[in-house]
This record gives sequence, C-alpha cells and structure tokens, in this order.
Amino acid sequence: MSLAAGLAAAGVVLQPSPTTCGQHSSWYQWPSSDFTYLLLGDAAAPRRLTLETCVPGMAAWDTVLVVVRAKLSKCGQRVTWSMTDDDSSPKGRGCSRLSFTAAVGQDYFIIVEGYKPRELWARAATPTA
Repeated sequence: MSLAAGLAAAGVVLQPSPTTCGQHSSWYQWPSSDFTYLLLGDAAAPRRLTLETCVPGMAAWDTVLVVVRAKLSKCGQRVTWSMTDDDSSPKGRGCSRLSFTAAVGQDYFIIVEGYKPRELWARAATPTA
C-alpha cells in the first residue's frame, strides 16, 4: 500500500509541499533530486507511522528517507529535528525504512531521495505506510 493510499484510507490527505527554494532538492545535505510529501498534523491523536520505500512490483531504487518537522521558514534555514535512514529496510534492495510517532498539530515533510546524485526514480519509491 502506498503512503498516499494508506493515509487517505485513514482520513489523512497529503498536500503539495511548499517550494524547494529554487533548488532541485528539499534536503540541502544531499545532492540528488527528491520527492517531498507533506503529512498534515491534523489527526486527533498521535499516530505511529512506519515508512518503507520498497514498492512491490517495481524495480529497486537506492533511496535515502528523511522525515523533518515542517514549519514555515526562510529558504536555507536549518531544520531543528530530523530522522534519516539509508538501506535499513528488511526488504533490502537499497530500500529505506523509518518509524516515528507523528505528534498532534505537527506537520512533517517526508522526503524520498536518490542515494546517488543522478538517480531520479523517486516516483517509483513512494514510501508506504
């Protein structure tokens, strides 16, 4: 199940994220292109999420998965909290996996990044929940 489908079934809708400040990447510490999802903090209770970038039936794509607290900030401003994972999925194949508790009222950016600068397959690696 994709992240978007799983969250929609639970009454959560992913929204388009804000600008990447003119950059090809939302995550300034990594040189490759990414896809960024916005998880809204509009649930009535905290949610425990496990994100997985392996997609059944799709070719493997080596990913880095990043979750950061979303906040309105100026371009280039450093984030104060983040989680990253590279290749810890039990499914292997370069897939990433993160578990975290999403707090009530807190939005999060979920960033799927190619491990290598020229890898651009992020759409095939939409994280699942």
